[in-house]
Amino acid sequence: MKQTILFSFLIICLTTVGYTGAFYNDAESSNDNIFATGEVDFTLDAGDFSPESTAINLKIGDTTEKEVTVVPGESNPFKYVATSTNFTGDDDFCSALEIVNPAEAELTDFDPLNFVVSIDSPFENKVCNFDLEFTGSQTRHDLNLGEGYSDIETTGNTISSWGLRLNKVYYDVARNRGVDGHNEWIEVYNQTDKPLSLTGWQICDNNTCQTLPSSDPISPEGFAVITPMSSTWDYWHVPSEIVKISLDISPILLNLENDADMLMLKRPDGVVIDQMNWGEPNNSWPNINSEVWDPGVPDVVSGGALARQPNGYDTNQASDWVALMPPTVDLLYPDEDGYDVWFWDMDYPISWVATNPNGPDSDLKISLSYIKDLNQDGVISVGDAEYPIANDLTNADSPYTWFVPSGFIGYIWIKVVVTSPENPMLNAVTISGDLWDPVPIFAISNDTETIRQAIRNFKDINPAITDRLSSIDANNPEKRVKLLEELNSATSSDAIVVEEVVEEVVEEVVEPVESEDVSVIEDTPVVEEETPVEEPQVVEEEVVPTKEEVIEEAEVVEEVEVIEEPAPEDSAPVETESEPTNE
Repeated sequence: MKQTILFSFLIICLTTVGYTGAFYNDAESSNDNIFATGEVDFTLDAGDFSPESTAINLKIGDTTEKEVTVVPGESNPFKYVATSTNFTGDDDFCSALEIVNPAEAELTDFDPLNFVVSIDSPFENKVCNFDLEFTGSQTRHDLNLGEGYSDIETTGNTISSWGLRLNKVYYDVARNRGVDGHNEWIEVYNQTDKPLSLTGWQICDNNTCQTLPSSDPISPEGFAVITPMSSTWDYWHVPSEIVKISLDISPILLNLENDADMLMLKRPDGVVIDQMNWGEPNNSWPNINSEVWDPGVPDVVSGGALARQPNGYDTNQASDWVALMPPTVDLLYPDEDGYDVWFWDMDYPISWVATNPNGPDSDLKISLSYIKDLNQDGVISVGDAEYPIANDLTNADSPYTWFVPSGFIGYIWIKVVVTSPENPMLNAVTISGDLWDPVPIFAISNDTETIRQAIRNFKDINPAITDRLSSIDANNPEKRVKLLEELNSATSSDAIVVEEVVEEVVEEVVEPVESEDVSVIEDTPVVEEETPVEEPQVVEEEVVPTKEEVIEEAEVVEEVEVIEEPAPEDSAPVETESEPTNE
């Protein structure tokens, strides 16, 4: 019964519906999406200047190039230009630089670009810093450069002129060259073609800076050597053309460390012109900066020096520096510890052997000179004088024959200087033992004419034997030293030479010296007297005989005998007051 009623109800309801509608709906999402119309974002691939040494030491006539490539990456098409900007440093130098810019006009390709720098004005010790700035903008819509999508990238540059450069440092002092702190030295090289001064500049280590005192200018392609104490000059042969600068300060104020340290050379205004360092740098150094190499130049062994090779070569790299050792030299004859007599107007061989630790021994240059004991104190000291014998010799020139000049009675010493080809401060010096240098008549034969000629030579060189000499009693032993002094130092043009003078000189000087194993002519026969003459007597206000008259009369020579008795060690050579005119 219930089912019948429900069915009837449904029928009734359905007959009353006109139409039926259906609806469908769905939602989807995409997150983190960015919609852009375009982008310009490029990078620069920039190398160093080439030649790099030219960029650091620029002079008239030099050019250096830097290659820069614009890398577009994922950028939309764009155009770009380059400009040089943000100049700092020395304004006059920066303004004088000529920079050839290949991207001055708009470019759309990405080939490598070469920027060329040169100068046509002279500058020394100048620095200029600047940027090469690249600006790029989209090419779509033909907008002006810098409008729309764009990017700017820069590459920094530094150009330095030639000038003064640190060239060598001797910091680990050998025992025979002084002591650390006192006798270290720093060499500065002038790269340029004009004299440059270091007055007022500063030299700095890792801790302090010292202002350099007034000094002579450094000659073109010349050197200056800076040292804490002037005693350094006693340990090295410093050529006269090298400027010597002694700080004469407490070594504590500039004491180079052996394991690791740095050097800076600053202009008077504080601008760093050059710097270098060796060993492992320490960030606690007060003077450390971004230009310090890590690691630095390898440390050198004691007695060696760090040096630029060649002189003044600078690329701002540790590899510019090498370790060099000074040469060594041994004087074979005359020996350093020996004693000998070398007579005037005679030939003697000087022999040596020199060793080069940095290369072939044949590269070494040897200079020979002799030192006169002008102040007659028997040692090399202030007041003595040095005279050249020969320069630019090599080991192959040993032995070198030297003709001993006349005109001096006293001690002389032979000096040998050997120099490495790399630098004049890389040298070694040795000096002979004492050489007694008497007048030539001490080495004569038995020939009378030889004696007379020797006397003539002596008189021509030293017309010093005057009427003052005649007042000396040649037979008075107490006046013999005075006699020798007169022979060597008087200056009158009138000369009197008699046999007694020769005799007294022989007795006073030759015989004691020849006993020291000096080679003399043996069995010298006595020359027979041909024409005995009386000693000329010079009286006040009387006419003194001429040189020619005396020479014609002086033909008597007595035999010289060697006394086998050593010369007293404390006997001093004859003092000289004037330099011989023939040397």
